[in-house]
Amino acid sequence: MSVPLCSIAGLGGTYSWASGINASGQVAGWSSTAGNATQAAVVWNETTPTVLGSFGGTASEAYGINDSGQVVGMSSTPDFASSHPFLYTGGTIYNPNNLLVSNPGVTDIGISPNGNSINDSGAIAAYGTYGGQQVALVLPPHARAHQRALLLSGTALLALRRRRTAL
Repeated sequence: MSVPLCSIAGLGGTYSWASGINASGQVAGWSSTAGNATQAAVVWNETTPTVLGSFGGTASEAYGINDSGQVVGMSSTPDFASSHPFLYTGGTIYNPNNLLVSNPGVTDIGISPNGNSINDSGAIAAYGTYGGQQVALVLPPHARAHQRALLLSGTALLALRRRRTAL
């Protein structure tokens, strides 16, 4: 049996890497830009790349993608002092550390590049430090990201309603 190879375009640098694929054929990974100046987390829809962004650094990598198109990975900070996990959903990149409603003393949360790190419910397989030991974690679905979007939508609707009432 022969299967055709599909090559997907990078961002102009000398390398790109695919690390996850969903049922729709969207591919998550990363690619270098021209002159290898930066390394960007990317989702390819067929052969069209979409750069996901970063937390200000010049390196980010996408590790997994679910069937809703939510992506997880890691991004460096501007000074390369550290890397942080990210969740990309709805066109926005979030730090899952900031989405947790309660944090029971877990620090240094990260996402492994091995395997698909996000399921179709939005739960994220991760790791962190607790009591001085590295532990496996499952981060719950990104409810606060949705709550923020609903709060913003609700605030906009209230402002519109107030404006109409005032007229």
